[in-house]
Amino acid sequence: MISQLCMRYFWKGQDSSTGGAKISWQQVSSLKSEDGLGLEDVFKLRPEVAPVFTSASSLHRVKAAWIWGEIRVKYLVVSWYKLIWFPLHVPKHAINAWFVILDRLSTLDKLLRMNLTVDPCCPICGFDSESRDHLFFICSLSCEVRTQIWCLCGLRRNALDWTSTLAWAYAGLKGKSLLEFILKLAWNTHIY
Repeated sequence: MISQLCMRYFWKGQDSSTGGAKISWQQVSSLKSEDGLGLEDVFKLRPEVAPVFTSASSLHRVKAAWIWGEIRVKYLVVSWYKLIWFPLHVPKHAINAWFVILDRLSTLDKLLRMNLTVDPCCPICGFDSESRDHLFFICSLSCEVRTQIWCLCGLRRNALDWTSTLAWAYAGLKGKSLLEFILKLAWNTHIY
């Protein structure tokens, strides 16, 4: 029951069983370094592992971390995971940043592609179709907010697109200093 509710929340953003998926449970349960959330699917662990052992009584002697490492699907490590999953991160900011990096926001351009009747124009500026890149790099209000946040952090940079900004943030915020910690928090807060 709990596993089902977790899957519904991460797939659909709600606890109802209606169709549609933002992010697959397989991706959610992969490691953070592999562009997942690092949630181990422990609710399904025992039935999958039980046949490996001769008796059910020996199952409690094996460490769950080892079992998880043996049965999980392994993906390539992504370079940006430490930008959002760092010590003392704000969880709701990190999860939102994860959605943005994976381009899983329910923007108007995506709703239009799902054949929903919506006006694709950005409700903030009214000029262009609302997409992830528009929200962060083209919309006049978001450009002004980003510029102000970066100025407060002492950064002077013209953001061109999502890919170059992510590469810039990853390259510049690798350390563990207090300044880099604050800049990571500011970056995640800006995305939120």
